[in-house]
Amino acid sequence: MIIFTNPLLLAAIIVACVLHGLAIFLPGILSKVINYVNIGLHIASLALLMWQRAEVDEALLFYVVSIFVYTALAFAQQELCRAKASDKEDEV
Repeated sequence: MIIFTNPLLLAAIIVACVLHGLAIFLPGILSKVINYVNIGLHIASLALLMWQRAEVDEALLFYVVSIFVYTALAFAQQELCRAKASDKEDEV
């Protein structure tokens, strides 16, 4: 597994996951800017994967991890909003 043994690729996947978290939980225009930076990071990561001669399944793993983290964090944010909404309804 070249993704987890190469420090550049490991740093790229960690930064991408952190940026996903920031993009989901930060409001408005700041979220959009972070999303655009994250898109650029994903494109740069593809170039880095090709430069390191990663196999296709390892490149796919990189992007599947990214998609999983984004989906899990989006679900968590949605559940938090739903819980806050139900608390407000209980107060009224």
